[in-house]
Amino acid sequence: MKSSIYSSVTDAVAAAKGAYGRYAELTLNERQEILESVKTALRPIAYELAVMTVEETGMGNVRDKAQKIKLAIEKTPGVEDLITEVNTGDHGMTLYELSSFGIVCAVQPCTNPCATLISNTIGMLAAGNAIIHCPHPRAVKVSQFLTVVISNAIRSVCGIDNLVVTLHESLMGFTTEVMSHPDVDLVVCTGGSGSLRQAMVSGKKVIGAGPANPVAMVDETADLVKAARDIVQGASFDNNLMCTSEKALW
Repeated sequence: MKSSIYSSVTDAVAAAKGAYGRYAELTLNERQEILESVKTALRPIAYELAVMTVEETGMGNVRDKAQKIKLAIEKTPGVEDLITEVNTGDHGMTLYELSSFGIVCAVQPCTNPCATLISNTIGMLAAGNAIIHCPHPRAVKVSQFLTVVISNAIRSVCGIDNLVVTLHESLMGFTTEVMSHPDVDLVVCTGGSGSLRQAMVSGKKVIGAGPANPVAMVDETADLVKAARDIVQGASFDNNLMCTSEKALW
């Protein structure tokens, strides 16, 4: 079994929990070094990930997926979003700092598996968490490959292994078990109504993103040429797989 890929939920959670304990001792500067190492490892393989995704899922197109993956690598917010607040008064000063949740179960969709996994990973690592990725069955191979690349990049900087892990199979039973595991602190679910419904009954705090049907509205103030061009480009990007792509026109 490859490092960061586990055959049981118990082993995956235990590995992530051990890694989280070590990760919690690092500074923000060290987190930033880790994120830069992850980005450096991902940049050269963005196109390869796009090819692998289209071949495995049978959806979308390579050019647009590569662009989407590059955007996730470069534009996902990191430690710079961890804003500190201070209240001062006659009786002293109170400092508010954001803290991590702990171990996060991250459920990925088949439509945007790599971009979602990368964006989730960067944001969750920046916030100080460990991650157990639960990919869609139609994108399990590319998700496992991506998880190993990220895990290796992390280990090369700080020596911490298993900060980002996944399972050797993508089964709803595995995902449900991860969601409900007592050592999992947060569920982040991107997917269909079924997986979101399962996340919402897991008993954990949930951040969810489900199916969407965005409507493009064009009124009398619009630049019609620009509106037409933007709507066509948005609706055709990656064969209209993205939930943010225009699905209807009014």
